[in-house]
Amino acid sequence: MGAELGKVGAEFAHAESPASVAVVLSYDSLWALQIGDHNFPYFDELRVFSNSFRRWGLNTDIVEPTGDRGKYKVVAAPSLHVVDPATASNLEKFVSNGGVLILSARSGFKNPDNLATDLPPGPLQHLAKVRVKDFTQLSAPERSGAVTDQGAYQPNSENRIRSTSPDWAAEYRAMGWIDILESDGAQTLFQYQLDYYASRPAVTIADYGTGKVVYVGTILEPCFYVDLAKQVCAWAHLEPISEIPEGMDFAIRQKNGRSIGFLLNFAESPQSVRLRGEHRDLLSGKVFAA
Repeated sequence: MGAELGKVGAEFAHAESPASVAVVLSYDSLWALQIGDHNFPYFDELRVFSNSFRRWGLNTDIVEPTGDRGKYKVVAAPSLHVVDPATASNLEKFVSNGGVLILSARSGFKNPDNLATDLPPGPLQHLAKVRVKDFTQLSAPERSGAVTDQGAYQPNSENRIRSTSPDWAAEYRAMGWIDILESDGAQTLFQYQLDYYASRPAVTIADYGTGKVVYVGTILEPCFYVDLAKQVCAWAHLEPISEIPEGMDFAIRQKNGRSIGFLLNFAESPQSVRLRGEHRDLLSGKVFAA
């Protein structure tokens, strides 16, 4: 690799990393979630959202809750548990100007003092146009006597969500956490299939300004997020590069008006991917076209 970098490194040294997708990392949310539930997979949520867009060949940036969002078409803010006025205003401006915002379970539950003073998702409710009327964990009950008390509520270990539209006909496995949503103007994309909240909204989408807000009310199997990313690209008028196989990574850098792609395979066996257009291998000079 050192020899290869010595041969072609000047072609992409100091190149920029263009991204139209951002994933919000909130340390306030991380700490608040750890105080209330140290098992909640906050970093896993960030990783799965970021990886889902990378599976379509799109660069993603990890960003703070506030800051300029003008360069992005999509912002995912998974489990944005703590929301202050500056963050809420920043996200509202982004959506109003045509961006697509993705929120997920446990968003907008707390203020900067780690207090719940409003019905979730709190200051983001008017954007998502949903309310979290109830919530539960998909795990064995831990309270004393629940196992032996036949009258106690016994949650399932997992649930299923099913689409309500033929445009995205699918079903996925839900686990870990459930936000039970009530629409306040949002369209239901998926409904829960089991338990007392069966047929209630699980995933919604709402128009706000010239943009859209998606609320994912539970934690789902990875394939859901890959499919969601494809749908979001269409809503955001963002063209995916290609579907990148599992175990392969694709990234783009730009320099002097040229785009340079890096395709790396971390799987145990060889894989191939079809990239549209004409591409020249910097190492060999060979031209590929698809």
